[in-house]
Amino acid sequence: MIGLSSKILSAFALLLLAAAAARAEGLPRGEVVAKVVAASDPSHSYALYLPASYTPAKKWPILYAFDPVARGAVPVERYKAAAERFGWIVVGSNNSRNGPMQASLEAARVLWDDTHARFSVDERRHYATGFSGGARVATSLGLVCEGCFAGVVAHGAGFNPRADLTKRPPFAFFGAVGRDDYNFLELVRLDETLAKLDATRRVVTFDGAHQWATPEVCEESVAWMELQAMRAGARARDDALVSELWSKELARARAAEASGDLYAALRRFRSAAEGFAGLRDVAEAESHATRLAATKEARRGREDERGEIDKQEDYAGRIRLLAASRRSPRVVEDESFAPSISNTTFNELVSMLRKQAAQERDTSERRVARRTLGATFAQFYEAAERLRREGREPADAVHYMQVAAELAPDNPHVLFELAAAYAANRQKRQAVETLARAVERGFSDAERLAAEKSFDAMRSAEDFRRVAARVGAKR
Repeated sequence: MIGLSSKILSAFALLLLAAAAARAEGLPRGEVVAKVVAASDPSHSYALYLPASYTPAKKWPILYAFDPVARGAVPVERYKAAAERFGWIVVGSNNSRNGPMQASLEAARVLWDDTHARFSVDERRHYATGFSGGARVATSLGLVCEGCFAGVVAHGAGFNPRADLTKRPPFAFFGAVGRDDYNFLELVRLDETLAKLDATRRVVTFDGAHQWATPEVCEESVAWMELQAMRAGARARDDALVSELWSKELARARAAEASGDLYAALRRFRSAAEGFAGLRDVAEAESHATRLAATKEARRGREDERGEIDKQEDYAGRIRLLAASRRSPRVVEDESFAPSISNTTFNELVSMLRKQAAQERDTSERRVARRTLGATFAQFYEAAERLRREGREPADAVHYMQVAAELAPDNPHVLFELAAAYAANRQKRQAVETLARAVERGFSDAERLAAEKSFDAMRSAEDFRRVAARVGAKR
């Protein structure tokens, strides 16, 4: 009876392999496929990278990637070198985007179902990654589907603000953030929070702003997940790979020390000791970390980082207060914040930060300015977008988008959103004038203009038609 059951199960397994092979038939290996349509729902699709050696005869780790504006191919391109080297399948959603979380979770479900039906996936090695709002989708998946994901790689953001971080996350966490990223302080604080929870985690920085990390950092994240899989017993131990990755990690730490950034070197050595524990002797990294922790330079580096964070928060708070005081001087007690005066002070502060942000040399002053402008822009822009999406408080949406446009005055897409906010608030003249400014600065998305319902009541007006014609809008 047992023998018969085994034969039946073996035959069933062969049928599943044959079905997976059939579904993957025709999909190229070793190159990025920009669009694979989900079999169960043709409105969903994803970008795909299958390693050149992919075969359904074995199980493969899989990485689900989420971009904030549904650019599935962008993360797949970033990860393809790492995927080829370590043998991972990578898929990037073409549907998940910033907005209601439920929509992104549904996109993730469709991806999960389609890839499991189509490919031979290692059930112990699901991973998720995302950038900005996509990072929050990835971490949310890891929390909502507890035990489903072995690891999450978050670029430029961390967890959903409503996430419960009083207990250790059920997955390994790798964070990557640009030194000029306005979410830099969020990742720094998250690293500290996860350390207190004794979570398996690593947070690294790179030269850049709010963006997907470089392919090199992406490969580092995959390599680190390989180590954690070995530690957890989810993949076979590979001493040669451990030795190779150990040498690379020590080389990064020594390079940071040689450059004079002892605080960065300290963090690298500590991370190496934690990440390789149980796989090899880590005494060398621990010794270097202990030595560096005692230096004035490393302590000063940590203090400088905290000082930058404090300055960013101070500047951002002043910008929010000044912007609010322009609408109502009663938001502050100081009479100097009357609307006319606060407008001048707001402009002066933003102008100063822009000059500092434009400096060629990388300085603490430049980093603070870039992070502050990025953070406050994101806060006002996202607040306006949320109100517009929910159809609430059109006057507030105009105010928030006005501030966002002042912080990013040459961004044609922000100007377009401001024009739409004006239209929704029935400020037709301001809507047309702002739309014209958006076109002058390069707005050319005719489909977006045609789809924006806020303009529907204005489309027959001659002045609107003239501006719309400049982007080839369908009337």
